[in-house]
Amino acid sequence: MKTIIDPNQHRAVLTKWYRSPARIWIFDVSLTRLGIRLARTAEPEVLYIVGASCEHIVGPFSWEASEMSIVLQAESGKPFDLVMDEKAGFELRCQGVVLVVGPATEFDKTFTNFLGDPPELGS
Repeated sequence: MKTIIDPNQHRAVLTKWYRSPARIWIFDVSLTRLGIRLARTAEPEVLYIVGASCEHIVGPFSWEASEMSIVLQAESGKPFDLVMDEKAGFELRCQGVVLVVGPATEFDKTFTNFLGDPPELGS
């Protein structure tokens, strides 16, 4: 079962996963939703950083020893979230970020039923 992390705990959770390998793991075909997976070999769970309404991405698809942070920014009065790892040269600009912790599984390949939601009609 996956657990959505309270936004007030984002910094603490990212600190726990500091220096973990990171990889772009799942995304919508339009790239408006994108999930980055942080996983460690001996850890039974993984951390997903999910960006919603993504607008811009720069950087590698995977890297070792991540140092992820989430920073609230504003441009022309419009707020946005910046998911970044300065050392890796990674930056994802989006309109919202959710952290999700759950069991490590190779089956999380799409956002369909990602949080255990029932499938939508017609799926």
